[in-house]
Order: sequence, then C-alpha cells, then structure tokens
Amino acid sequence: PVVTESPPQKEELPVQREVKSAEIRDNGKYDFVFLHEKPLSEKGFEMMQKIIGAMGKTMDTAPIITEMSEIPRAKVFIILGSGAMRKFLPGQRGAPGMWLKTPKGADAFISNSPEQILRFGAATLAVKKIKEDMWRGLKGVMQRINSQSL
Repeated sequence: PVVTESPPQKEELPVQREVKSAEIRDNGKYDFVFLHEKPLSEKGFEMMQKIIGAMGKTMDTAPIITEMSEIPRAKVFIILGSGAMRKFLPGQRGAPGMWLKTPKGADAFISNSPEQILRFGAATLAVKKIKEDMWRGLKGVMQRINSQSL
C-alpha cells in the first residue's frame, strides 16, 4: 500500500482578539486598545507582540481589535494606520503622532500600522526614524495613562 503524508500544518497564531468580558480590568476598561483595519500578517503580529511586551502588557491586557463589534472600553485607543482611521473613525483626519477624540469623547492616538513599516523592507534610516517616532508616541500614550487618576 502507498502511504501519503499530509503536508505539515502551519502553526496557528493566537486569535487577534475577541475580547471576553472576564478579561476586562476591574474598572471596566483597558488602559489601551489597538485598532487595526484587518488581522495582521504573521510578521505584523510578531512586531505587535514585541511592542505590547515592551509596553508592559500582554495580548490579553492590550488587545488588537479589527472589528467594530468587538471594541471594548478603553482609556486610550491606538489607531494603527490610515486604514484603521477610515474604518473606526470615518470622516476624521489625522497623522501619526496626533491625538484626537472619538465621537464618544475617548482619547485616541494615531500611530503607524506595523504592516506599513514591514512593507518598507530593509532597515534604512527612514524606516529607523519611523520606528523611533512610533515608539516615542507609544511611550507618550503610557505616560498619559499613568498620569491620569484611576
């Protein structure tokens, strides 16, 4: 008899995040939530895991949301790229590094999409500057949250 092996299965990435109410902080909302227009690529997801870890959070405590129906309450929404701006805040304008308010009055910070950064490819000086600006902005988000009274 002929035995055929099935092709190796690609490792599944953790789901990019359906929020369960039991995971929400005691005060009823997250410190911050990332909003992206669509699920991230494997490399984009890895990049965000590193960023979230450097911010002292996990994917459970700082989820990446890709669907309007999943948006939990948060102190700050971090908008990842222009596609997320169009999807989650239609009609509003902004650029990376800017703060704005959502229609319901929540703070939102605009940042670059990890997918955009990865499309640039090689680590040129321009890409390095974009990454540094992104990180500086995200540190500003953490400072704003830490300075707010809880």
